Amino acid sequence: MLRKDKFELARRMVVCLMMTLVIGHFLAAGLMEVRANWNSSAFDQRSYLRLGLRIREREALTDGNRHPLYPALISLFAEREWAYFTKSKLLSLTIGVMALVTVFALSRRLYSDDVALLATFLLSINQEFIRESSRAICESLFVLLFFASWYYTVRGFSRWRCWAAAGFCAGLAYLTKGTGQSLPISFVLSAMMIYRTRALKERGIIVYLLFYLIAASVLLAYNYKRYGNPFYNYNHNPRPVVR
Repeated sequence: MLRKDKFELARRMVVCLMMTLVIGHFLAAGLMEVRANWNSSAFDQRSYLRLGLRIREREALTDGNRHPLYPALISLFAEREWAYFTKSKLLSLTIGVMALVTVFALSRRLYSDDVALLATFLLSINQEFIRESSRAICESLFVLLFFASWYYTVRGFSRWRCWAAAGFCAGLAYLTKGTGQSLPISFVLSAMMIYRTRALKERGIIVYLLFYLIAASVLLAYNYKRYGNPFYNYNHNPRPVVR
């Protein structure tokens, strides 16, 4: 028994060490990218920075294209100084670290330490994820929320109450980026394939959609009030009816 406890303790120490190395490597690579990313007009960063300022000055919630959750976060320290750009990049990198921790923690619950470490490691060395996490844009936040929503969706098939968290995270993902809308769509289609005619009677599905709407309601209400369409996006509706 004592030998088994020692083995378990050693295994946990190895897992913690590996996670420390994974996050340390990601931070080192990310900080190099942050330093190299000096042009605030590149990669759509200027638009996010401008929207963050407009939110802080209470002029708008969205520009009709970019969704407001990430700009709302950077609006907390928005200013017309260069430090605003630097802080926004560091916030994205911090959220990237949070995404790695989230992937590890949730994958560990769903599978095992080995699977969780592998998934986290592969994400941490993904060059696109490293670059996106070093820019003043929403991508690292979207990855975090998308994965959280996926996890709680999977858990919901055995514990339907998890679908409340899945729907809420999906709503936050939609507040982060328009492609977050794919989460409730894929969920509903999957539920219809699994439950067929019983889909509308499954309370978990209703709970998912309800919590999705609760999370996304701020943007949906704003778009309807300003543009006349709750799902308005400039790329699809270039001529809104501004109210």
